[in-house]
Amino acid sequence: DIFAYFSNLAEHGQLPPLEELEWAAQKLHRAYSTTRALHRALGDVHHPSIWSQSIPEGSAWPRDTSSPGIDHGADYVLACSISFMRDTLISCKAAYATAEGDVGRLFETMKHMLFTFAGSTHSKYVTYLLEFITTLELEDTSSLRDTTLRSLLVNLTGEAGSFTAVDFLQEHLNRLLEAIVERKGVEYGADYICTVISRNLHHFACIKTEFGRDGVGLSQRSGRHKTPHQRPEIRILLAEYQAQQLHYR
Repeated sequence: DIFAYFSNLAEHGQLPPLEELEWAAQKLHRAYSTTRALHRALGDVHHPSIWSQSIPEGSAWPRDTSSPGIDHGADYVLACSISFMRDTLISCKAAYATAEGDVGRLFETMKHMLFTFAGSTHSKYVTYLLEFITTLELEDTSSLRDTTLRSLLVNLTGEAGSFTAVDFLQEHLNRLLEAIVERKGVEYGADYICTVISRNLHHFACIKTEFGRDGVGLSQRSGRHKTPHQRPEIRILLAEYQAQQLHYR
């Protein structure tokens, strides 16, 4: 139980320094969330190596030796888990880069995602990313490339860490416009919708925050339900991982 472990260390004043935690995180990353670790899991997991020494050895699973063409020294369950964690880390990196407005780092994660999509059934994403990346890298000038990348993100609040993807913002505004059109009973092409409503959708969306919360003194009251604490579910999941020896070889 990782929660009980660190709580016990904190009670006795024995929490490790950040350098030690960083070293442990790097060791776990190399063992469980890299492409090299994935290839190791697809090979002979019992072959002596630095990677195999980092992975605990669990009890033997029953194997179907009658299936031809299967490497019976591989651990496909562990390989799938490593692949999932690797892809999740890339997605988290993209999310952080988006929030911080770091379009360069976001672009690098898109290059990784291209190969992820190429190994899946999402062929449209493969085509889009391949065309997008090759156009920026091989066809566009440096100034056009920078302009295109900067146009991917927008920050409407001016606050740090508040960038969002332009296409997400567009979808948000489209939903607002759809709600207004349905309530008013008018067409999208109506003059009032085109010249007044659609041009000021963002300002209409800010009225609730700027007037309702700040103007009337409701800023201390949240307009959303809090997300339930996930620690009980995490404990159950960790216990199941331990019981099934998911991250063993």
